[in-house]
Amino acid sequence: MRFVVFPHSRNAGMLDRVARAMAAKGSIDAAQEELAFILEVIADKLERLGVADADIDHECHSLARAAWQRWQQLQLEAGAA
Repeated sequence: MRFVVFPHSRNAGMLDRVARAMAAKGSIDAAQEELAFILEVIADKLERLGVADADIDHECHSLARAAWQRWQQLQLEAGAA
């Protein structure tokens, strides 16, 4: 069975919330831990829905990349303010 999942990395609202949660942690290590927790939650949910492991890996990788890019934007905006 194959599920079509709207990519989390394309959900601008969710992506912004994830990046802001990462930024609120204060350090890169803490931001990484926050992202790892979020990715674990998403992966568990997708696994319970029966999504293939390769698709879960792709989804998590895409979200992680987009979240770090948004996090970097937030850091630059905070530095410019």
